[in-house]
Amino acid sequence: AIQHPAGQSWPDPAFESHIATTRKSTAKGMAMIPLLPVARTLNFTLAARDGHEIGVLLVYPNSSIAAPGPRPLIVYLHGGAFMVQSSASMEYLARQAANG
Repeated sequence: AIQHPAGQSWPDPAFESHIATTRKSTAKGMAMIPLLPVARTLNFTLAARDGHEIGVLLVYPNSSIAAPGPRPLIVYLHGGAFMVQSSASMEYLARQAANG
């Protein structure tokens, strides 16, 4: 826990409990949404300059759904700390964008 200037620890247990509950309900809701079909997905990591691993999800469009021709590259960088959602919860949006 981080020490708050007022002497309180951060995050406090009540906040952590709330985040845990929110994560569970979000994951449960996301599991109910069927994933759109795509040609294939690849999960891998890239090493950052500081040595930390960055998770990457590469989604190839389903050729029977996606418009023909060259496709743009979309790079989605999540700027948050994944407090409520996770990279897995973004897969639905990635698949939808890939198929256009």
